[in-house]
Amino acid sequence: MALLVIYINWSVGRSTLGRIFSALAQDESVAASLGVSIRKYHMIAFVVSGAIGGLFGGLQSLYVYNIEPSNFGFAFVVTVLTVVVLGGRTTLLGPIMGAAIMAILPEIARPLADNRTMVNGIIMILVITFLPKGVGDAIVDAIRHRMRSMRRPRQTSKE
Repeated sequence: MALLVIYINWSVGRSTLGRIFSALAQDESVAASLGVSIRKYHMIAFVVSGAIGGLFGGLQSLYVYNIEPSNFGFAFVVTVLTVVVLGGRTTLLGPIMGAAIMAILPEIARPLADNRTMVNGIIMILVITFLPKGVGDAIVDAIRHRMRSMRRPRQTSKE
């Protein structure tokens, strides 16, 4: 299901709807001046994100056999925010990389298991300070920059 949702998000991101969402994310007033209905597309984004959240919440209930409000407390919110901040939020690869890192991190930092929320907070502070776009977005930006520099013809100086 995760791969299906990733594919759908990737497909939507390359469509007209994705360009509209990108315009809204960059500057709502400019998007509105181009004739984009801000309220309509905010509602679409809200409904789609709610549907995806409901789908994975239902899948989680099948996995753990019960859902309780205590499962989604402060520690869960900090972990989700750490995934987004760590990976980045402007590309599809960012949250995937953030989730992968946060899945591996508890195994690496097993001695700090009692202080997991504090470790997540420290990671967020370090990433916000040194990689404000996140790890995934920084990697994607570096690859795009390298591809652009490879496409440009090199100027040779005549001596």
